[in-house]
Amino acid sequence: MDCIVSAYYFEQQGGDGFGPVLERNTTLKGYIEVGLSLRNHHQYCNFQVTRLSQMFKGEGSDITALALRALESLPFVGIVEKFDQSIEQMTKWLSSYFPGFYTMPVAKNVSRNPSNPLNEQIRDRWRVLCQIDGGKLRGYCRVQCLFTKKQ
Repeated sequence: MDCIVSAYYFEQQGGDGFGPVLERNTTLKGYIEVGLSLRNHHQYCNFQVTRLSQMFKGEGSDITALALRALESLPFVGIVEKFDQSIEQMTKWLSSYFPGFYTMPVAKNVSRNPSNPLNEQIRDRWRVLCQIDGGKLRGYCRVQCLFTKKQ
């Protein structure tokens, strides 16, 4: 759900696409409800799964399986909720190829407003959507597992 809230605040930067226009004409609650009603809109349903599955486009129709395959093949996968740890893990991996490589974690382009709590009804709808379209949930669980294993 946090990714949808983040997208809503990101849309405030403007534009003429569907997302920015929707953001300008509704509340956060309305933005989420409209998005959830658009069953096949990738921003709300399996955004990351859809993106990851493109690594093996044309090699099958099960996007969740393709996304999980992509996760397994990547040398590094980070988790937003563990940003600093992810950057640290990425630095270790990259420094083996680029001696002397270092990073300084900086929070930029952070587009969410933690002071705006979500209505529990919206969270319930999100949970139902994850049950119906569980690729995102399975992918996230796999990322958590891979992240923990690679530390």
